[in-house]
Amino acid sequence: RALLQFWLHRATEALGAREAAAARRRGQQMSPEQALAEALAMDVSSTPTPPCGLTTREQQVAQLVCVGESSRDIARRLVISEGTVRVRLEHIFRKLDVHSRAELAAWGSRQFG
Repeated sequence: RALLQFWLHRATEALGAREAAAARRRGQQMSPEQALAEALAMDVSSTPTPPCGLTTREQQVAQLVCVGESSRDIARRLVISEGTVRVRLEHIFRKLDVHSRAELAAWGSRQFG
C-alpha cells in the first residue's frame, strides 16, 4: 500500500490533478488483470527510482508483497517463476536490510506512508 501511495503521488505530480483523476476513473473501470497488464506494458524507463534504490521489477515485487500476495501469486501476476520471485525478494531484503515480508511491509509503510 505504501509503495502504491508513493507512485500514485508521483503520477499525480507528473500528470496534473485533472489528468490524474481522468486516468484513475479509466483505471477503476478495468478489471485487476487488465489494470496490471496495462501497467506492466508501460515504458517505465524514464520513471525515477524511489529513494530506496530498488529496480522497477523489485518495486513491483515489493508492492505485491506489501498487499499480501504470496510468491506464487506474484509469479503468476508478473509472469515470472516462483524462483525468480525468491531471488528478487533476497535482493530487496538485502537492499533494505529487512529479513521478512512483515518487515518489508512495515518498511514500506514507514517509507512512503
